[in-house]
Amino acid sequence: MKSLSVTLLFIFLLSCTELQKQSLDIIPVKSANKWGYISIDGKFAINPQFSLATYFVDGIAMVRSIENKVGYIGKDGKYIINPVYAKGTVFSEGLACVALDSSGIMYIDKSGQIKINLTNAEFGGIFSEGLAPVALDEKYGFIDQTGTMKINPQFDDARFFKEGMASVAIINEKEGLLWGFVNAEGKTVINPQFKEVGFFQDGLACISNGEKIGYVDKAGIYTINPQFDIPNSGNASFEKITAFYNGTACFRQGREWGFIDKQGKIIINPQFSDVSMAIDGVAPVASSNGSWGYVDKEGKYVINPQFSDASPFWNGNAFVKSGGKYGIIGTDGKFIVNPQFDMILWPSWTWVKTSNRIDFVWVKSPIELRWREINERIMSLYGRLFYYGNAAVSDRKKVDDFLNEADKAVKEKNYFQVKQKYREAIEFMNSIIDSKRTDKRSGGID
Repeated sequence: MKSLSVTLLFIFLLSCTELQKQSLDIIPVKSANKWGYISIDGKFAINPQFSLATYFVDGIAMVRSIENKVGYIGKDGKYIINPVYAKGTVFSEGLACVALDSSGIMYIDKSGQIKINLTNAEFGGIFSEGLAPVALDEKYGFIDQTGTMKINPQFDDARFFKEGMASVAIINEKEGLLWGFVNAEGKTVINPQFKEVGFFQDGLACISNGEKIGYVDKAGIYTINPQFDIPNSGNASFEKITAFYNGTACFRQGREWGFIDKQGKIIINPQFSDVSMAIDGVAPVASSNGSWGYVDKEGKYVINPQFSDASPFWNGNAFVKSGGKYGIIGTDGKFIVNPQFDMILWPSWTWVKTSNRIDFVWVKSPIELRWREINERIMSLYGRLFYYGNAAVSDRKKVDDFLNEADKAVKEKNYFQVKQKYREAIEFMNSIIDSKRTDKRSGGID
């Protein structure tokens, strides 16, 4: 399926540097439908009271109140910045992007003081390497921490800087959204030509040519030719295989996952039904029956498959699901905290596990932003039905037709048609799921 597989979701995985900034001494958990914080021994440090909680960065964490307002707390659980915002990001480089309503965005410091006020902006992302992406009149540029526009709005999409490069996109009349890279001066270093890209890490960025995935260096030269399959479902997000951790990255071949090194050599043959990042030297992997365990760099199990979900290890601890609840294990696979929570937040995959974006704020609905939001809602449903559910080929073709029509409407900036075609696709897939008596996962469009 071309329209969705090449229009892959971008997930802001936090870099290793950002992971180090996050305080892991108290951990966001969900219990009885509310979020709170526990210490590493499993005892509550801040009682469950929020509709969303995130990790602490430099002593402050973004939370969402039960009344659905964004505020910021200290480690004592008390508000440093009261919950008055409709939307907000986590703090990054000392600033957070917030919005009171649909009348623009602001960047505030850790005392809640407004440092940048962009009343005519519809989008604001977190700061990285001194710059943040913003959108005005449906075009993206970058501001510095004084609010000065350093790279003028000219792109149809843009993401954060990493290793001196940011991915930007333009809409090509024939090929749709194409991605390239600019440097901090706004100079195009790699021309927009890819269907999807990841961020640079260790000098390499993952790219998709629409059919296969490979890697380029900062000159845009292939170091690993496109040869790996494009992930297209649920946990199998594009960014999953983008970043190299400890010299390895995930890749997909057919329906199985394995690992490669930075030369593109396969070091662990594709054999797993799902995988995640090997941050602390071991990687969570799912066996053919969906049970999760952990393997070392040679692909040998160090913790046998036994969990229904598993995170990477951070500082010797990992979050796993067993018996319908989440707990914490050590590197020996034994529980440090017994399974008892509805959810434990992963430091590097926050928005995926909570369905809330915490790395950007958008307050209006330019067509590209709305298109991306709807794609995010539909991706996991599509993957669940057709990648894991083995639905009929004719059913898949019908959904593909809906999505191709939606992509065409995006290029024509016909918002009503975009919304209608995605709604039809979602309703059709839900009807198939109902007929299969599987768990229904709503992806409705407001």
